[in-house]
Amino acid sequence: MNILSFLHFFVFLFYSCLLIFLLWKDPKSLLNRACAAFFASLALWSFAYIFVHNFNISKDTARLFDNISSIGWASFASFFLWFSLIFTEKKKILKTKIIYPLIFIPPLLFIYTQWEGLLTVDYIKRPWGWEAAWSGSILWYSYFIYYLSFTVIGLYLILNFRRKTKEPIKKKQAGIIFVATFITLILGTLTEVILSGLHIYSIPLLGDVNTLSWAFGIVFAIAKYKLMIITPAAAAENIISTMADSLILLDREGNIVNVNKATLYLSGYGNSELEGKSVEIFFREKDIKNTLLNKAIKRESIRNYEFSFKTKTGENIPVIFSSSAMMDEAGGMAGIVCIVKDITERKLAEENVKNAKDELQMILDSVPAIIFYKDIEGRFIRVNKTLANSLQVPIKDIVGKTTEALFPKEEAENMRKDDQEAILSGKAKRDIIEPFTTPDGIRWLIIDKIPYKDKKGKITGIIGFAKDITEQRKSEEELRQSYQQLKKTMDAAIDTMSSIIEAKDPYTAGHQQRVSQLATAIAKELHLSQDKVEGIRIASLIHDIGKIGLPTEILSKPIRLSDIEFSLIKEHSQIGFNILKSIDFSYPVAEIVLQHHERPNGSGYPNHLKGDKVLLEARILGVADVVEAMSSHRPYRPALGIDKALEEITQNKGILYDPKAVDVCLKLFKEKGFEFE
Repeated sequence: MNILSFLHFFVFLFYSCLLIFLLWKDPKSLLNRACAAFFASLALWSFAYIFVHNFNISKDTARLFDNISSIGWASFASFFLWFSLIFTEKKKILKTKIIYPLIFIPPLLFIYTQWEGLLTVDYIKRPWGWEAAWSGSILWYSYFIYYLSFTVIGLYLILNFRRKTKEPIKKKQAGIIFVATFITLILGTLTEVILSGLHIYSIPLLGDVNTLSWAFGIVFAIAKYKLMIITPAAAAENIISTMADSLILLDREGNIVNVNKATLYLSGYGNSELEGKSVEIFFREKDIKNTLLNKAIKRESIRNYEFSFKTKTGENIPVIFSSSAMMDEAGGMAGIVCIVKDITERKLAEENVKNAKDELQMILDSVPAIIFYKDIEGRFIRVNKTLANSLQVPIKDIVGKTTEALFPKEEAENMRKDDQEAILSGKAKRDIIEPFTTPDGIRWLIIDKIPYKDKKGKITGIIGFAKDITEQRKSEEELRQSYQQLKKTMDAAIDTMSSIIEAKDPYTAGHQQRVSQLATAIAKELHLSQDKVEGIRIASLIHDIGKIGLPTEILSKPIRLSDIEFSLIKEHSQIGFNILKSIDFSYPVAEIVLQHHERPNGSGYPNHLKGDKVLLEARILGVADVVEAMSSHRPYRPALGIDKALEEITQNKGILYDPKAVDVCLKLFKEKGFEFE
């Protein structure tokens, strides 16, 4: 081992000792850990160079240890920048997710390129050991730009921090670190880059040794100004001087002994103006001095009392005041410690919150609908005047009470059930119709209940919006009764019309009722709307009303009709339409009657309509009409039976009869056991 190897070994031990010392002093300190990581990179660099500068090893071994040293020389600038950010208290920057990848990915890339042989391309044996030959590529220049820029950024942060900080010790620490780093940067750049890289003068690479001045600067800051070492006294002094709350120390007489910077800032006084003065200089409260002394003698504390703090200018500031006795070694009272917290901002915030609540309440009270907010336990947290007026109870007597306390048991249980469904599902429950008992009787509400979530997305209750629909329900009930009466009248009229048709054509008595049964069943099985089902029912009951206009002898003729007679029969659809078209059924009854003999292939009558141009209701009626007619007796033939009728619609499905209506009709008879009544 030559003298250079011994030098690197000594430097390695020095860095290692510093590293252990820092972690032993305070392993939890982020500043200590960052500095320790910096020294670890330098220690690894020195350790590897013990072997690189040993001319007794092979070129391959020298290459291996030079690659190992790259872990140190490629990363020390990143660790220094990290240390600088922590030392200069750049907390916001350190909290950003991108900062650590930006700091530590570049050294990893350069370590990788070194191991791949892209930074140093060869090793030359010198009298002092092995010398690495740099590649001179863009990667080589990139490395030096990286380490110079990171070091310069760290230097700028430290210099700027030294200029801005008001703490004398911090200023001196920053100054020492800046000077030591700057010297190392100049010396290292000169020897490692300019002289070696440009081949001006060939000397051993001693970057790890050059950084000793850097390390010595930090050691000096540790020894002289306690950098990264916290003593109890220093910690206490630092806490007192930097704490945001005012701290006042009183003697046994209640006079001021010392105050911190926050007290001077809050009061506007200087230290000399306060020393020896009574604590009453700060407070208007009557007999506060004696109260403090009596409490201290009894070893009782004052916790979070709201006082008014008087400044030098006479301004009164709202504060929270706490105090406790200081005891001497003998257990006697030595003085009193007072903590004063300025709550001006809190009071302003409370006032703003109160004003906002008042404004919100005013808005809620102006809304004619009922509005309320309940917690998950069913307690009313906020309600508007509309609800209070409905219950004839003041708002203050509703807030804090549960649903069960304000409404009858069954009513409250239903309300709570709806509340819980909205809370558990996390979804709004809308258009709930609920009874609402008031001193004036039961009212009916339509309510929307919406889960309320806090900032974290946790459901904390429900917001309800309710409209009184009592009068609307009365109107709807009256309308429903009127509708039922009208429907009853219409049904009677339809029955009358059906009876007239049967009287005209007694041989087909009951035909229309049976067609109505089947057509209605098909419509329901197709899941048509209630309106369409009702329209089909009515149209089926009077679909042959047009036969009123035909001669009785044709309708009751016991033999098959002639072509002329059949052409007259075909007129009954048009005659039926003409009779019904002026009646407002709320359904297209007249059109259904007109089209019930139309066929999908256009062979029907009276207008030879095809496919979808025929109303679906008419297509359904057409299927039901054929099935009932074929299965029943006629004057000119006996009943053919239901099987023959089903065979007919099956063979002509899609030609003469609607496919969907046919399929459903077959299903009704074959699977669901449909029978005519």
